Amino acid sequence: MKSLSRSLALAWLAGAATCAGAAHAQPTSAGATATGQASVQIVRPLTVRAINDLDFGCIVASGAGTVSVDAASGGTLYSGGARAASSGGSCSGSAASFNVEGEQGREYRFSIERRTVARLDSDASVTLPVSDLQGRSNNLPAADGAGQLDADGRDLLRVGGTLEVPEGAPPGRYSARIVVTLAYN
Repeated sequence: MKSLSRSLALAWLAGAATCAGAAHAQPTSAGATATGQASVQIVRPLTVRAINDLDFGCIVASGAGTVSVDAASGGTLYSGGARAASSGGSCSGSAASFNVEGEQGREYRFSIERRTVARLDSDASVTLPVSDLQGRSNNLPAADGAGQLDADGRDLLRVGGTLEVPEGAPPGRYSARIVVTLAYN
């Protein structure tokens, strides 16, 4: 009886060892593998440099009015009590211009803070609102907020806007800050 019990015990241990081994064994069927790749293309960074400031020109304000400079054409439009002090020369209005450089042929998007204030140089507490700031790309003029770099990796971005002149605005030179932000599409 002892030998039968010992034989059964050994058989049981052998079976348990086989099951345990099977649980830890590698699959008997062939596995599948694949190889992927990682890549990167480094492009020239976008740079922007101010060339000309947005200039609303020299004006005479007999009352409240506005002066608008078109981003695309650079043309100046006066309304209300704001009039050009003289025609031509340094009194003419003009759009701001920025040189944009980067990877040739690539498109980019730009954003411009739509509103800012022009401060009287001699007294910064005196301000004039500047609104409707907008830009136009030379290479992609019909697109709003987008531009494209040419074969040399260049573009010219022009910025125009509207100066609001309240009645009684003190004479003097006013300056405003325009923030332009660029990123590749």
